[in-house]
Amino acid sequence: MTSLRLASNPPSPASTSTQPQPKALSTSAAEHHDSEVSPEPKATESNGVNQIKSTEAPDGIHEPNTAKDSPIKAVVADAIKAEPDSALLDHTSKGKEESINTDSQHNTTQKPDQVIEPSSPAEASQKEEQTTASPPAQATSKHEAQTMKAQPDKTQEIPEMNNPAAIHDANLQQEGLCEGDTDIIENVLPELLLEGIFDKLRGEVQWQRMSHQGGQVPRLVAVQGEIGPDGSIPVYRHPSDESPPLLSFSPTVLAIKNETEKRLGHSLNHVLIQYYRDGNDYISEHSDKTLDIVKGSYIANVSLGAERTMTFRTKRRDKDPSQEDITSPTTSKRVIQRARLPHNSLCRLGLKSNMKWLHAIRQDKRSKKEKSTAELAYEGGRISLTFRQIGTFLNREETLIWGQGAKAKTPEDAHTVINGQSTEAIELLKAFGTENHSSEFDWDANYGKGFDVLHMSNAPRLFTCSDPTINMRIALMLAEFGVNYAKGSITAGSVATNSENLSVKFVDKDKSTAQGDLAVMSYIDARYGLGRPGSTPQAPKELAIRLTRFQRAMALLDIWKNLPKEAKSGKRDLKSLKQELEVWDGFLAEDNGPYIAGMELALPDFALWPILHNVVEETGAETLRDQKRLREYYEKIGERSSFKKVLGKQPQQQS
Repeated sequence: MTSLRLASNPPSPASTSTQPQPKALSTSAAEHHDSEVSPEPKATESNGVNQIKSTEAPDGIHEPNTAKDSPIKAVVADAIKAEPDSALLDHTSKGKEESINTDSQHNTTQKPDQVIEPSSPAEASQKEEQTTASPPAQATSKHEAQTMKAQPDKTQEIPEMNNPAAIHDANLQQEGLCEGDTDIIENVLPELLLEGIFDKLRGEVQWQRMSHQGGQVPRLVAVQGEIGPDGSIPVYRHPSDESPPLLSFSPTVLAIKNETEKRLGHSLNHVLIQYYRDGNDYISEHSDKTLDIVKGSYIANVSLGAERTMTFRTKRRDKDPSQEDITSPTTSKRVIQRARLPHNSLCRLGLKSNMKWLHAIRQDKRSKKEKSTAELAYEGGRISLTFRQIGTFLNREETLIWGQGAKAKTPEDAHTVINGQSTEAIELLKAFGTENHSSEFDWDANYGKGFDVLHMSNAPRLFTCSDPTINMRIALMLAEFGVNYAKGSITAGSVATNSENLSVKFVDKDKSTAQGDLAVMSYIDARYGLGRPGSTPQAPKELAIRLTRFQRAMALLDIWKNLPKEAKSGKRDLKSLKQELEVWDGFLAEDNGPYIAGMELALPDFALWPILHNVVEETGAETLRDQKRLREYYEKIGERSSFKKVLGKQPQQQS
């Protein structure tokens, strides 16, 4: 995920020589899906914000075993994951927490793993009476603490301003964070635009679930950007599963982008939008990957809704390839800063801070009584918009690539994109890994030659729908046929009613797309099942029986869903269902094979079995008592390893 850094001096407008449009918009959110997916165990502080412990966890403790599957996975963990978060490992790391006041930041010797945590104005006078070693006084609302101004790097080169007014902004708060090029700007949107904006976005944006290394990220996401007259789009590459498809800026997002550009001094052409539904949704610490981010630009994160806390932490020197002769254990300790992200605020993150610091939004498991009014607003929900200026582009068909991060720099010289596990993909992952750990990252040495890689895993994708039975039908087919895939889900906004947005969708590795349960199941069978290319042709009679029973099994789901329920007990009236079950029991009696339509597991089995499973789960196995053959069929099919995997009875191995 990208880190949020706000520069105190707006940069000069980036060169547009690599951009096909007069105005290139970059979409890079301070919170991004470069981050881990698995939930993080948290250390609870007195103020509800997770603290970093002074004792680091062993290297690699968070790293998954990804090397065994393919050459590309040998380096993917290093590229995707940031340094292990010792705050997440408080069950093994019990070192003392250290905090310092504003004055201590000016000391020439800084303690390792220091927590630079600003206090509210009400607390300031109390802390002045305390020594540096004393813990800060606790406020009534602990999350109210704001990040103090960090000491800027005296040798830092600040981009030349082209909008001096931005630096004197009266709403500039929590300024000079990290390397001094990162700020939190409050009241960034005007009142007219701000009115009802949270609900507008929640309904306007086409939210999707996104997978990362086979698991779902703990938040809803969407990607929008500037689409050129020729259909070209900006592309932001990072080490994760494919991101959601880029759609054109929606009206409200476009208005927010225009206001954000005024605070940056350059245009934006890409945005990652994320919906944190409550305090349990989070993003792990990471740095943004700058392969495609225009040099000298800012990463801009706009926060709307409930207030959350952004945690910044310096990278680990003992894992930093740019640091040599690290001998003292204290030099690997790290500095922490925290910043409030209130409603209608902008985190303007500079690229120097992104290089030297990681950032995260951690889980907040405090009870409601421990949270402030701002943290409880909007029922705890927060919408984050991370804007970037991207300098790399794809054509309309996403088959050609050019620009800053590609080998070709102009549309006329564009190269064909590279997908899948290739030597170049491995090289790119290694470069991502180097940037993830290095606090003195050499962009030209690692990225300068350019990369034409687009999708590194090139795995099919299944976008699930709201009906678990439909999802199970398709998941069973993919598991049985050994198709590895990335998982996502389609979630319509509160305003959207288009049935297409709610139907299941399967995108194959060559981008072939089937939508709707009947279409997806038929496609998977023809592509990977009994009808796959090169398989033995099915006899016409057998094919006719299979397709007829497949259609009947698909219709059975509606019969089951629409069964009338008794008013008092709420139980379903199973009379009409049992008549239908008798028919299926008869199919098993008349056929020679163990399956619904012959000797092989086929479409009607994948359509029928999940319904039987629902019936048994809800009403009990006695419902099939009078259908002996059907009961035996249900039990036998359920013992297949592929079915057990989908039901979670054994570890899943999806990519």
